[in-house]
Amino acid sequence: RHTAPWFLSWTLYLRAVVAVRRSNPREAFALARECLTHVRDLRDQFAFVYVMVPLAAAAVLNGDEVWAARILGAADSTGERTGAAVTDATVVNLRRETERHARARLNPQRWARHYAEGRATSIDSLLEDMDNAASTTARPPTALRRRWRVAADRAAGSPGDQSGAHADRVDRADGEGDRADRVREGRGAA
Repeated sequence: RHTAPWFLSWTLYLRAVVAVRRSNPREAFALARECLTHVRDLRDQFAFVYVMVPLAAAAVLNGDEVWAARILGAADSTGERTGAAVTDATVVNLRRETERHARARLNPQRWARHYAEGRATSIDSLLEDMDNAASTTARPPTALRRRWRVAADRAAGSPGDQSGAHADRVDRADGEGDRADRVREGRGAA
């Protein structure tokens, strides 16, 4: 009876990861938000570090790299204080990809500023930010959607091109997709 919230938070976290892999930031936000309320009630710092990964990835999918930097800063700060660390290889890769993408979209100074802000973020302020962010849904950059779909297929053990050639084709196409996204958003030339 007393352990039910912990098991529920784990399930919500896993479902949030799946929602991110399916490029569904709205669902990922809702699941991560519910998970965070349990994490807050349980004061589970380890679960906090874990749920920050799909939350940051959902922020990137939603086009909010600034918020992703803050989220990753909060996760790293808590991890350093408590020793909590994400060890699941799939989620470690998701975190790396999320950070790489957010850093690429922000300049180094903006990344550092927002990451530092996140290091002082509380769960309550994250929940409030989530309520604000969930009301908007931007389309994720095309290249990012493709990369994460390939990663999801590989993680699911999908048969197909295991040589990595498919991923190479996706990576080569990334420039074209990102360029089209920038033009659509009014941030660059074709």
